[in-house]
Amino acid sequence: MKDQLSIPATVDMNPFRSIFKNKYAGYRIVTMPPGWREKEESDFTFVLFNEELTPSELRDFFTIATAQQLINPRPVSRNLLELSSLFHPLFFERFRQEAATDPADEAYSQFIQSLKTYHPLLSVNADTGMGTNRYYLQSLLFLAGCTLSAAIIQNRFTEATIQSKLDRLWQVSFYLESLEIDTITREALQQFVLQCGYATDSPSFDRISAIKKMYGRLLTALSSGVATTPLLVKESPLTPAQQERFGFAADLHSMLTENLLAIFVYGSSVTSESFADYDVILYVKDADAALRKLSGQNPTYKGVDINISVYDEGDFYGFQSLSGDNLDQHVLCLYGEAVIPVKSAADLLYRNFSFGYVRMRQLLGMAGFLAKEGTHSGLEGKANLYQYFIKIPMHIAKGMRAAMHAPNNKELINQWTKVTLNYAIEEQVAFCENGRPWKAISNAYAATLKLLYVLNDTYHAFAYDEWEVPEFLR
Repeated sequence: MKDQLSIPATVDMNPFRSIFKNKYAGYRIVTMPPGWREKEESDFTFVLFNEELTPSELRDFFTIATAQQLINPRPVSRNLLELSSLFHPLFFERFRQEAATDPADEAYSQFIQSLKTYHPLLSVNADTGMGTNRYYLQSLLFLAGCTLSAAIIQNRFTEATIQSKLDRLWQVSFYLESLEIDTITREALQQFVLQCGYATDSPSFDRISAIKKMYGRLLTALSSGVATTPLLVKESPLTPAQQERFGFAADLHSMLTENLLAIFVYGSSVTSESFADYDVILYVKDADAALRKLSGQNPTYKGVDINISVYDEGDFYGFQSLSGDNLDQHVLCLYGEAVIPVKSAADLLYRNFSFGYVRMRQLLGMAGFLAKEGTHSGLEGKANLYQYFIKIPMHIAKGMRAAMHAPNNKELINQWTKVTLNYAIEEQVAFCENGRPWKAISNAYAATLKLLYVLNDTYHAFAYDEWEVPEFLR
């Protein structure tokens, strides 16, 4: 799938030059080929900045972009572009190639040519694929796919949710050959997207369940070759307090009976005294049957929501091979047993950096959309559904700290993000509840970007490449 960068003469960027002055570095319109929903090409406006925008400047950016009617505006900083050299290299190289072949805008070309590239410092298995398009797509699909169970069980979806999941599948369809995935053809995957996307009269469960199966199929194929060590994890001995806290396990076993193979619980309910919800993974023989029983149940225990992900023998190992954690750390097995993939600490750390990068791009897109539209269709009055996204800085911090065996309870993480990133979750919740989710999402982007650099300073995960001496000077 190819895109084309161009500069239409109708866009007035003077307000950006006036407000952001030397921070402003130019812009490009990226014309993307038609997706499965469009018959025509679509444009994205990438506005480049020499320095990172502050949270208030980000809000100014979206205000101006909305007033100027920019199409799909995206602020792209030097930091974000340089991170893409490691975590989305195809995106990075497209900008560099365009600047080299179309040097009409000298200042813009100089900006692109001055970008530095990163290389990893920590030792990882060669099969990990760091710094490749495959690695980026693994993370992109994993993050999109891991929420599909909750969409079914907790009715946490709209038609836009289904469409966005299909967008990712359509995007990946163009790379199947280069990814050496032969379990499905481009034509077959695109036909699946079209059939599922336009079957709006079909039951939502059938559509989302089919999408989840397709994600599992692709992620299992993408995980092929990823270095892991199989480990059998069995039911954990629980203290009386833990038995009381996780008493819902018996209800899940009673509901799923012989289909259930294992129950894992992780997150704040395991690591913290106080917690807002339970995070649970169910490993079953037949995911479709389990999800059908759990569909719309929106389970709770003692008034606390239970967020459940369901995998079966066809996709459990593949999903977990590409996750940002190991199920033998900061996790309790409440029932049964399962063979899990164990990744090295360095592999886990880089995967969480990759997740942070993908989430940043998503947050930017959400902020631009919300600044213009106010909210997503179908989510009016459901501001709490944005809270998953405003907690992304916390999720990424938890993943990295867990990988490096650092203290990781909820209270510590929330305090750390407030002090280190100047990002207070209660302020973002207030923005969402007061009808301004775009401000909270914009702040979440800024905090996530800052987080990646702060944690790189802590863990020394990557550094700039050495400047190469031109051949004529050697």
